[in-house]
Amino acid sequence: LTSLATAVWQLYIIYALVFSITEAVTGQLYAQTVAAKWFVRRRGLALGLGALGSSIGALIYPGLVTQLLQAFSWRETMQILAVGVAVVVIPLILLVVKRTPTSASPVAARPGGDDSQWTTRTVLKDRTFWILVAAMVPLLEAATGLMSNFAPLAHDLGIGSTAAAFLMFLWSMVMIVSKIGFGVIADRFDQ
Repeated sequence: LTSLATAVWQLYIIYALVFSITEAVTGQLYAQTVAAKWFVRRRGLALGLGALGSSIGALIYPGLVTQLLQAFSWRETMQILAVGVAVVVIPLILLVVKRTPTSASPVAARPGGDDSQWTTRTVLKDRTFWILVAAMVPLLEAATGLMSNFAPLAHDLGIGSTAAAFLMFLWSMVMIVSKIGFGVIADRFDQ
């Protein structure tokens, strides 16, 4: 959609509404929900692997986009990326994600298990939940702000696009190792 925009107000609508809703419906929350519902044993690792999407995207896309922008206009680059999602990502999701946890994993959660006591209302009333939210929101906002503005920051610091893409690659590699590592650590401690 971004490639079709002809005015700034259209970009505001695309980013504020379409991208926000799409991210909420298909992003980390969805991956974490699927992993938490499907896995009992090694749930921490499953959650860590489910969180890899943004890190893998940050690993691949800066270099890919840099190369595409050197060969094509920004509008053509956005269209190529959109086709890539439609041809590669959507079929992978349809192939991997099953409707019920039991059809997908031998370690799937069973309906009515211990997790059924945690309703949304119970979680929202829990003080520990709000302490975690207060601790994580600033951290996530800082990381998201840095990642979202990394290209202009690198440009302002005189860092070229290739070097900036490499720095994003390093950031992503650390995030991948960290997410898997923390998932494994989570499985070793009582949850």
